[in-house]
Formats: sequence, C-alpha cells, structure tokens
Amino acid sequence: MKINKTVLAGVILILFGGLLFITDALNPFIRPITYLFLMGSSKGKDILFFVLFGLFLIISQAYKIRDIKFKPNKLLLISIISAMLLFAIGLLLEVYLRLRLGTGINTIFITIRPSFSTTSILHSHIIKSVLGELLTSTIKPLIESNINTATSLFAYIGIFSIPVAVLIGILVVSGFLSVQKREPLIEILLCFFLTILIIGVFDGGIMGTPGALGLFGAIFIYWDEYYILRFCGELFKQKNFIKACIKYKPDYLKTPHSQIKFYLNRGVPYFIGLMIILLRISISIWGANPEYYEVDIYNPDDNLNLTDDFPITYVNASSDKIVYHIDPSLNEHNLTLELSEKLNHTCDHFTLSWNWYSYF
Repeated sequence: MKINKTVLAGVILILFGGLLFITDALNPFIRPITYLFLMGSSKGKDILFFVLFGLFLIISQAYKIRDIKFKPNKLLLISIISAMLLFAIGLLLEVYLRLRLGTGINTIFITIRPSFSTTSILHSHIIKSVLGELLTSTIKPLIESNINTATSLFAYIGIFSIPVAVLIGILVVSGFLSVQKREPLIEILLCFFLTILIIGVFDGGIMGTPGALGLFGAIFIYWDEYYILRFCGELFKQKNFIKACIKYKPDYLKTPHSQIKFYLNRGVPYFIGLMIILLRISISIWGANPEYYEVDIYNPDDNLNLTDDFPITYVNASSDKIVYHIDPSLNEHNLTLELSEKLNHTCDHFTLSWNWYSYF
C-alpha cells in the first residue's frame, strides 16, 4: 500500500487520538467541535472518533495492495442493515430491561453498583456495555477511570451479547471494506459517517445524534453518490468529479421516467432522515412527565433520605423501594448527575422519569 495523503491523514488522526488519551490539555479546544456531532462529547468518544476515523482512512486505501473483487455499495448496504438491526436490538433491550425489573419504559435507568451507568430509549448505552465488557476483560489496565465503559449494564443483558457481538463484527468489517474503491471525496465522507455511526451504535442509539447522523449519511451516500459528486463538481468546478459521477448514475435515470418517480427516488434518504427526527421528537414528547420527576430507588440503604437535598413534593417508602416526586423546574441532565452523586453506593439502581421540556 502506497503512503499517500489519505493514509498519512489517517496516521495523524490515530496519533492525535493517542495524544488525547495521555493528556487532557487539548480537551477545551477539541470538545466544542466534537460535541456538535457526538452529542455531548466525552474523552472516551473523542479518542474513539479520531482513532476510528484514522483507521477508516488507512483501510480505505488497503485495496491497492492487491486487486480484490467486491462491490463497495453492496458492502455499504450490509453495514446499513447491520447498524439498523443493532439499533432495533438496542431499543428492544431497553424495553426488556425495564420489563424485567418492573420499571417504567419512559425512564432513565441508572446503575450505582458496582459502577455508574445510565441508559434510556432516548440515549441508549445498552450495546456499549457489550463493548465495555470486552475491553475491561482484556485491556482493563489501559482504560482510564474517567472513561465510562457501561459494564454495570452488561449484567442485565449479558445473555444477548453473542448476537450483538456478531452484528458489531459484521458492521465493522463491511464498513471497512465499503469505503474502498471509491472516489476520494466519497471515501472521506463515508469514513466520517461510518465512524460516527459505529460510535452511535455504542453510545446513544438511533435516537442519539451520532447514530442518526451516521445512519443518514451512510444511506445518503449509498443512494445519492452520483448527485454528491455531480453537485460538488459543479460547485467547486471540478471536472474530475463530474466525469467520475457518470459511473454512479442510478438506474432510474438511465431509462425514461416520470417526475413523480424521479422525486420518489431522490427523496428516499431524506424521508428516512425525517422519520428518525420525528421518531425522536414524538417519543420525547410522549414519554415526558412535565408535572414532576419521579425517582424510584431500588434496594436503598436504611438511612437514605433525599428530602433535605432536593425540592421533593411526595415520598412513598416500602421495604425494597423509595419513590420521590421532585420539582419539574430542574434541568433533567443536571438532576441525573446530582442524584447519581448523592445516591452513589447507597442503592442497587434507580430510575428517573424524563422531562424533555426541561431543556428549553
């Protein structure tokens, strides 16, 4: 494989990810950028993004070692399907977890013992727990304590880890192969979208920004590669883009077609993107409880009492659970962190009803 600019850029990104691992000095400069597409960026996600993006760029050039016959778009379709299956499994496991424990579906589930982890339908970490369990069982000494691997969730869904791991393997391998044998512009775009798609599978699920944006981007390239090259060629006056786009011309443009058929075909990726957005908003509104936050604490310590720490309007205690109602004017994210800190090692786990309106 010849060391070209793409390979060099990949190596630089991987080294930069390693630099982020050993120092926090660059966080104030990097975090505001990665926050935009990683939905609440963290050190672990920043490192994973740069390393995985760099790896994708390097592997995109690997086919030049020898001539391997495969169709990149078919492999991209496999990546898209496997990602969608993982997103669906993640949602089903969120429901399964709550039905198993007898908690509400529209809640944030927070584990305290043995470590802190959160997950919900709106921002799922269920699939992340499988990766976290794999990493901690193999390279635990290399993982910093401030990188949350969500392993405490693995105990609740461990029996489903094998099909999840298989699908993750298919997604990664097909993704690596699908970025090869493409135009340089498409290679870079697809490497970016597949990177955040894989991150989104682990962190956030289909309702999260990286998962939704990565899936939309992959579908957009799969469906509209011809138009991307043509548009960029005309915009930047690059004749090589316009020339290259011809071989990606979709079948429906090669035969006589009506305007309706044209717009239906062109609208597929945008329709899918719109459905993801509407699904996210509708579930957020449907599941929100604007009247109060309900906090259900399971197997609490005997001396646990939150009445002096939060604006509580209702308390109901039993032998294995305490239910609190808290003033809804508090911000949901801040309340989750404050409760997690206050309840640290004082219960097995707790749930918090979500309030989408608190972010406005």
